[in-house]
Amino acid sequence: MRLEPLTLSDQEWIDLADAQRAKTLVLRRTGGPAARQRKQGWIDTIVRTEATHAVTLIWNPENGWLGLEQARADIARVHCRIDRALTNKRFNKLPIARRTGYVGFIEHPETNTHAHLAWRVPVEHHAQFASVLKGWWDDLHPYGDARVDVIHDAAGWASYISKCQWRSPYAGDAALLLASHTISR
Repeated sequence: MRLEPLTLSDQEWIDLADAQRAKTLVLRRTGGPAARQRKQGWIDTIVRTEATHAVTLIWNPENGWLGLEQARADIARVHCRIDRALTNKRFNKLPIARRTGYVGFIEHPETNTHAHLAWRVPVEHHAQFASVLKGWWDDLHPYGDARVDVIHDAAGWASYISKCQWRSPYAGDAALLLASHTISR
């Protein structure tokens, strides 16, 4: 099978050039040394937590809107339930190394609220983690979704989950950050 060369009309070439110019302007505005430093700082911070699982939590609330405080509370509630299910009801007395922990960000809090998290899970609980998390998330948010994968590229996942934080400084970044007290290393 032979492919024909792509032929564009004059208007299509102009549109393509305009799109490239617009993309270049956006990259200049959001790039630069300061953005690269922010990006690397977030990546280093997240990688240092030694997270093992990539988690995306999606709410899909019935009324279409979810506040940041509700999102934080839901994730904290699920975190406690996961630790209790994986260990025992005295999970809060266990050393941090035997508990799970997460760090990540809430995205689009005004529209389709979801969170991307890097979750550290002790090796002995890897096999159960995804099903326990999905079970508790389904109980809390039957219209929502939970996606769990093993992290194979920690820096890549860290770059992805922090994408909205490093492109341009925003005063509300701290409100979007999620971190359990058990993630500190």
